[in-house]
Amino acid sequence: MAIAPSLLLCCVGCGTSGADDAPQKATHSPAAPSDQAVARAAVTAARNTSARINETIRMSDATHDFEIDVTGGFDMAKDTGTIAVDFPPGAISHMDEVFAGGNVYLRGTENLKDGWGKIPRDKAEVHYILRAPLNDPEFVLQQIAAMTGVTKESPETINGVPATHYHGGVGFSALALRMAPATSRQLAALGDASGGDLRADADVWTDPQGRLVRTRTSVHSGSSDVTVVMTLADIGSPVKASVPPADSVTAITAASGVLPG
Repeated sequence: MAIAPSLLLCCVGCGTSGADDAPQKATHSPAAPSDQAVARAAVTAARNTSARINETIRMSDATHDFEIDVTGGFDMAKDTGTIAVDFPPGAISHMDEVFAGGNVYLRGTENLKDGWGKIPRDKAEVHYILRAPLNDPEFVLQQIAAMTGVTKESPETINGVPATHYHGGVGFSALALRMAPATSRQLAALGDASGGDLRADADVWTDPQGRLVRTRTSVHSGSSDVTVVMTLADIGSPVKASVPPADSVTAITAASGVLPG
């Protein structure tokens, strides 16, 4: 005899009645956070601590290969830090920067022969793809926090300790964050040329405590490549930033060039 489907549903778990058969309250284990949530949380936490920064910016095309190094200490929670920017092949090969009080002080830019320039931190713009305005480490974290499509990759060793590797990507809106208008138009044209789906690879690594220890973003377009790797060490260590003497500072409205970014 055929059994109606509704009876099959009703009889799941049927048996003799009694106290032991009373309905039991269902229990559920909390869902584990996704790889994307874990990676983003590590980036968010890093924006509320301090670290020694070691960043390498590599740019290459069919005939040239350049590297810029950004090093120093930065307190993301207090928005203060001191960093040095080095580009040995450049006509100007070194620049110093101090982030303090909502301003960025620069020494060694093309338009400042002597002394320091001062520009509000939030007024600085991006002039090259994947470059942070005035090499701001916190901007790197803000940009990579938008990563999507995150998956967990094979573990690696960073700063001498095991690290979990997460890979994803950041899209056009993150890449265009705070870009100067002319650069933004170039980025849009690059996106159109690539079929309207411009996206940068994005990677983060976390240590056994879940702290962010490295980020990497990279864009490949034709024969040109840009890769930015930022490593964080001495996480939570104190950071000092000394503002230059007022009589050595000149207010500026913009800073551009290879070193400022």
